[in-house]
Amino acid sequence: MRSYNRILSAIACIALAVTSTQSASAEPKPTVVKSESKYSQPAGNLQVHNENEVELDLLIQALEATPATLQEADPKTTPDYRNQLAYSLDEFSYNRKIAQGEAFRTTWWLCSLKVATVIVQYGIPVAKVVGWLKNARKLWGGIKGITTALETGAAEAEIGEEAVQVIEMLLGFNEVIDACFS
Repeated sequence: MRSYNRILSAIACIALAVTSTQSASAEPKPTVVKSESKYSQPAGNLQVHNENEVELDLLIQALEATPATLQEADPKTTPDYRNQLAYSLDEFSYNRKIAQGEAFRTTWWLCSLKVATVIVQYGIPVAKVVGWLKNARKLWGGIKGITTALETGAAEAEIGEEAVQVIEMLLGFNEVIDACFS
């Protein structure tokens, strides 16, 4: 298990290096929308990604595809939860790409790691996060509608403060955006 963790760490470092060299030549960043969020999280700048609705759906599908034991587990007390979740999310993405005959993007591994980090940071089971994302998608349509609801305070009134904090982190945290929605 220890060598497995070392291999995972090495892969993460390589993926981070590859991703950082790719981002230097990347396309211009999407429009940034300033938010008056009351949260001290890095979600003060929510980026609108109209063209990335598919990525949001894939993120929800990937979270839903995690094993039931991980979905219901407590991230705070489950040993090695972050790595297990990142591996599960990455495996979903890899299998989907292979099935569709697409090239595998190393950034999905990084995306998986960043999403897992946010979930572990808040200590909320994946099943709860999936429910919040699906509910937000149903209520406000897509990323643009969700970010508008977050900025105006409508989201907190409708889905609650805890859900708003996690969704803001997933949609507004630059590392998650760069890894998952760029």
